[in-house]
Amino acid sequence: MKVYKRKLASGLRVVIVPKNTSPIVTVNISYQVGSKDEKAGKTGLAHLFEHLMFEGTPNVPKGKFDQICSEAGGTNNAYTTYDWTTYYMTVPKTQLELALWLEADRLYNYKLEQSVLDIQKDVVTEEIYQTVIDRPYGQWRDYLSTIAFRKDCSYSWEVQGLIEDVRGVTLEDANEFRNKYYKPSNAVLSICGDVDVDNTFSLIEKYFSQGNGTTKLIERNQFSSDMRLTGGVSSYEDNVPHSAVFVSFHCAGFAEGPEDYVAKIYTDIMARGKSSKLYNSLVYEKEIASHAGVFFDKRENSSLLTFFIVANENSTTCDDLYSAIMEEIVSAKRSSFFASDLERSKNYVKTTISGNFLKTGGIADLVSTKEMFQGNPEEAFNLIEKYDAITMEDIEQFMEKRIIVQNAIRVNVVPKQESVETD
Repeated sequence: MKVYKRKLASGLRVVIVPKNTSPIVTVNISYQVGSKDEKAGKTGLAHLFEHLMFEGTPNVPKGKFDQICSEAGGTNNAYTTYDWTTYYMTVPKTQLELALWLEADRLYNYKLEQSVLDIQKDVVTEEIYQTVIDRPYGQWRDYLSTIAFRKDCSYSWEVQGLIEDVRGVTLEDANEFRNKYYKPSNAVLSICGDVDVDNTFSLIEKYFSQGNGTTKLIERNQFSSDMRLTGGVSSYEDNVPHSAVFVSFHCAGFAEGPEDYVAKIYTDIMARGKSSKLYNSLVYEKEIASHAGVFFDKRENSSLLTFFIVANENSTTCDDLYSAIMEEIVSAKRSSFFASDLERSKNYVKTTISGNFLKTGGIADLVSTKEMFQGNPEEAFNLIEKYDAITMEDIEQFMEKRIIVQNAIRVNVVPKQESVETD
């Protein structure tokens, strides 16, 4: 696909990818700000601001953003990660100018009110309760972060932040955060769909020309490899029926090179689906687990590979689970099964990527992050070749470098014991 790229005087980086297979267009604006950019005691601001950006401007009052988008035949949403925050909208191509105006309006004209802040703080804290605190096994990431990174590292908390920090956000905190990160020079605007390139650039200039792109660079939290911690163990009680264990290993961040591509294939080989080696052995053969798998959290500076295992009966302890899953992890380093599964996994990952290329939203999202962190949106279209080039030697080197038993970080989830009342 042809990629057109331009940087406006405002500092906004713009990427346009024409795709005329259907009369729709996706507008994606991504800001280089995530939970990694927060400070200890002020966590959760990035995710909170994702909510606040839907709360209205003098031109588009509270509740009207979604209504206007919907009445124009469009859909919209947003998400926050450790490293960036993205807002996206897909509309009929005839509504492109409306979509650009809506995004520019909330970038330039958003004004935060105390009443709105208070409401969204309540919404976000309730979301944390529902998706983390009150969710079975939901807090493992929070416990993991505290033993995986030093306290002065901004990866030592999760994207949603700490609930007490969210409750404590002041109007001054929120405005300071917005003024620092929500500006054209810290954003990438990607357009993909049935568009005329020259006309689209003209519309973007019309709505996003405000701002001085020569302003000083944002001072960001610094990361160093010694902020990674290894060998830690953390345990907590939860209202769950059976014990569970999460075992993590540090990996390179995507800013450090292509290791995340190899990690993705390794993860797929180990644990995709019920026919995977991990699931087969622990659930069917050894019958020690009801579920087992792997997560790969990709981050700019330090990714985490996490295995998990959930017991299938009350008598199975966390130590039992840890021994069982570590045996599988270690034995995989000595096994030749990867060779036979390598092509299957590569084909699966490539098919998934190809599926993203069929959607304007998938393309816009990929080129945004490639432009933001590499300055090269065309890299999005080289992903299939990168995965196709992975060899068995790459997998073996990854396991040897990253899967080191003494470096494992472990979180135990222990079922709460019911208290027994005595007379």
